[in-house]
Amino acid sequence: MNVAIATRQAYNRSATDDEGKPLQRLATKIIAALPELSPKLALAARYVLDRPEEVAISSMRMIATRVGVASPTMLRLARALGYDSYDAFRAVFQNAYVGGCFKIRAELLQENQERGGTAAIAAQISSAAIENIERFLTDIDVAVLARTADAIHRADRVYVLGFGVFQLVASYFQNTGRIALPNLVVPNPAGGVPMEELAGTGPQDVILAMSVSPYAVQTIEAARFAHEKKATVIAITDSMASPLIDCSSQHILVATRSPQYFPSIIAMTAAVETIMAVVVSRSGDTMLA
Repeated sequence: MNVAIATRQAYNRSATDDEGKPLQRLATKIIAALPELSPKLALAARYVLDRPEEVAISSMRMIATRVGVASPTMLRLARALGYDSYDAFRAVFQNAYVGGCFKIRAELLQENQERGGTAAIAAQISSAAIENIERFLTDIDVAVLARTADAIHRADRVYVLGFGVFQLVASYFQNTGRIALPNLVVPNPAGGVPMEELAGTGPQDVILAMSVSPYAVQTIEAARFAHEKKATVIAITDSMASPLIDCSSQHILVATRSPQYFPSIIAMTAAVETIMAVVVSRSGDTMLA
């Protein structure tokens, strides 16, 4: 089940799901308030109604940019609806997102367990993993792979951005890749958005940014910052609708379908392994040394 679809189901499930009721009540309140809102607030309100999952996973500034309004407009919307802060407003969407779509997917796992047992769950996971890797290998543009490898090889520094679960993939890329590329950098996630580490980034650097829905705000904001500094941003993400697409010079798409309640990272891991293999294959004696 697509996570965005699952989130939207929180509206429809609210009559029977206690975790969905606050979001349903807020949606009803927004609809009732629309005629009284200013044009900009109404524009923001309609965006919120249409894309609840984006409100849950994106910062106020990112939502304002997509709506086409200033950030304070989103705060004014929250206050117009009775919230003291934007964070309190956003929390309603976050709670519905986590308690809604993740819970729905976990419930499906339990239903599959009852129908087919543990063997069925294992078979479904295996089938989805193989399909995700096959889709990556089938859909990948080899020209993009070659350009990515060449850009990494030429770069003064290669920053690998992966927060949340993708910090593991980023660290794997660094640990296996620095034998050939000592200039690999993985920002420390403990410090939040790694602006200090990216402050000196410029056209001579490459940023490899990894994120899938639900997109990590730290990764998106860091990639946007690097793009503004004229660095080459290469996105590994799950969709052309990903916020990483707008700030990247090229992108590699990976499939994340899984019966598990969280998106699969198997195709992402295959992508970074492939990139490193192509980097080495297109390099000369200096890298061998």
